[in-house]
Formats: sequence, structure tokens, C-alpha cells
Amino acid sequence: MMTRNLVFFAFLWSILNCSCGQKKGATDNTAATHGKNSIDTDLAFADSLAGIALPTGSQDTIGPAISTIDIFLKAVTKEEKQYAQNGLIGGISIDKPEQSLPNLVNPNEMILPYAKVVVVADYPLNRPANFELTTKKGGFSRKEMIEHVSSIYHSIYRKEEASAKTKTVPAEKREGLINRNETDGEYGIWGHDISDLYLSYIEVHRSSAGVIYLILGIDS
Repeated sequence: MMTRNLVFFAFLWSILNCSCGQKKGATDNTAATHGKNSIDTDLAFADSLAGIALPTGSQDTIGPAISTIDIFLKAVTKEEKQYAQNGLIGGISIDKPEQSLPNLVNPNEMILPYAKVVVVADYPLNRPANFELTTKKGGFSRKEMIEHVSSIYHSIYRKEEASAKTKTVPAEKREGLINRNETDGEYGIWGHDISDLYLSYIEVHRSSAGVIYLILGIDS
């Protein structure tokens, strides 16, 4: 509970070394080593995401961080107010963001004024993947990005379950630690169900080729 309610200032100083390990796949050669999926965000999200390969020999990197996008919710419940600072808590559920979107601070703010961005999904995945988002509206709002991240992760978890030989043990049948078992599907998800994941911030990088990469600050 404490992790999901970390306020943003508490992890600013450690943003490049988060203890949750969400950046384990976001190395400088992320763009060159992992597959990329293309999504037109002006269309409804499909259950499947079309995979496209990066050019052979591509040496593009995610480049330096140019900004960090915060995600705050207005504290509403008694439990939330217990951990809130200035009436705010950090992080929103990736599984069911719609439950908290009414309390999102600045939901319609245009946080990414780009027609195309690449989301790096690397936690909790043994085999990270990139997802390309495009829009004809001139950019993405905070609310839209949260919804897109949620859709991406729901697709990842569905594909993982469909492709894995080792299936996810249902929560009610787990013994000892109740963490999700590691599965051997397309992404190799380990440790956490989608319901465990909270999006706390988005770190924006610009590569030498001008590509905008988004590193997700995910708590669990």
C-alpha cells in the first residue's frame, strides 16, 4: 500500500535507480534489441498488437531524459488521505485506471506534444518490448497516456497467458508467497499480476534520431 501511494517528490532523487526494478529493460540499446509494435491511437485498441521489426543493425538509443511526467490523484478515501501530502497521492492502477481517472490531477493537460512516441514496456517482463503510439491530434494528454499504457499492459498479459506453456497459478491456489509465478510466454512475466501494477510517472527520452521514448515508472 505504501508503494502505490508514494508521492512523486519521494522518488525524484532515485528516478534512475528505482528499487522496483522497472527500468531493468530500459538500457541504452533498448531500441536496437527489442521488438516494436505499432498502434494508431485514433483507432480503438485491438486485442492484438501488430508487431514490426526494427531495421537490421539499428544502433538507435533511447537518449537522455528530457522531462518527467507526474501522475497524481486527489485523495478521496480515508485510507488515501492517511498517506496524502497536500491532498494528493501518487500513482494510478494500470489494471483498472477508470476507477481513479475522475480524481486524476490535470487529466486533459497535453503532456506529450508529439505525433508519435514509443512506449518501453520492461516491467515485470523478462523480454521487454516497445510499442509505438501515433496520433493525428498533435499529442497525448495525461489521461490518454494512462489509458494507452493500461491497454498495452492488458494486451501483454493476455498474450503472455495465451503463449505460455507454464500457466499462471490462480491467486487462490498459491502457497507461501502470493506473488504471481513466472511464466514462459511471449514476454516472460514474473512476480506480479496486472492488478499489482501502478503507474507513478513517465520519463521522456529523446534519441539521437529524434525518436521519443517513454520509460514507465511502475510500482508494485
